[in-house]
Amino acid sequence: MSSVRNRYEVGSAIGLIVDVQDRLVRHIHDNQNVIRRTELLLRGFTILGIPHLFTEQYPSGLGRTHPVLSDRLQDAQKFEKMEFSCMANDGFRHALEATERQSLLIAGIEAHVCVQQTALDALRDGYLVTVVADAIGSRSPIDRETALEHMRYEGVRISTVESVLFELCRVAGTETFKQLSRLLK
Repeated sequence: MSSVRNRYEVGSAIGLIVDVQDRLVRHIHDNQNVIRRTELLLRGFTILGIPHLFTEQYPSGLGRTHPVLSDRLQDAQKFEKMEFSCMANDGFRHALEATERQSLLIAGIEAHVCVQQTALDALRDGYLVTVVADAIGSRSPIDRETALEHMRYEGVRISTVESVLFELCRVAGTETFKQLSRLLK
């Protein structure tokens, strides 16, 4: 018997990009890689037809979503928030519930604050939660690594952009697989 609780399905997955804002990104360790991997994830979501939401924490102070990502998020629903956990924001929570999707795939910053609190709250609420480790960041590497350990301990799945996208794809040889393969080269 497998210990895997669930696998992602295209029809039940939704992406969430948390607070990847211009003024905050500058201070994130390895920020260019976080932006690049998050952009790849968004492009993969588009290929697979996975809807996605995004948040901005206190945008008047932290600015808007990084321009590389905002171009990819034009059709996504945005939520401005003051709460650290996206799940504590009523507008976000209602929009997520309205999608009726149960697999939440999370990327963003900061790993040890908004990403972690969102992941743990969503897990508590019954979502299959995956944090995409190569598309999250914190100012300090130790904060990021500790957050990953804490979330894993609590039952959040930790994965990577490539792993998530190919798990959603499921089958090689299709046009979708070919598009993802070109994207991830």
